[in-house]
Amino acid sequence: MIAHPPEAAPGISPVKAPVFVATVPYHVLIMLIIWPIFAAIYFKKAQRRNPGEEKTETWNLAFVWMALAMIVDCVGFVLIKHPYSLTAHAFYVDYQPWISLIYIAIFVSPFIRLMLSQQAAKRK
Repeated sequence: MIAHPPEAAPGISPVKAPVFVATVPYHVLIMLIIWPIFAAIYFKKAQRRNPGEEKTETWNLAFVWMALAMIVDCVGFVLIKHPYSLTAHAFYVDYQPWISLIYIAIFVSPFIRLMLSQQAAKRK
């Protein structure tokens, strides 16, 4: 079944439309589930490192992912015009605090993976 949600009222930011607002809290939750899985995949393929190198790599990955997410979001949602594109104000101001929480979730995801892997290593 395909839903046809109502459009945002004229003059209202798309991020303030009721159908979008209802999904917003789940955006952060989804990021907290998906990105640690990507971090686990990344580190699974990496060479075995000592704890210091792994922590440094975790910091590097967190910064790179956050920077890339910000760049891709800006290009994909603000600069390239399409039916779902937003103005910079709508994306970076109207979508607060959620966009910031999403970027924080992306940034902490490698650390979540690190913490889980350290706990798993202690159990062994």
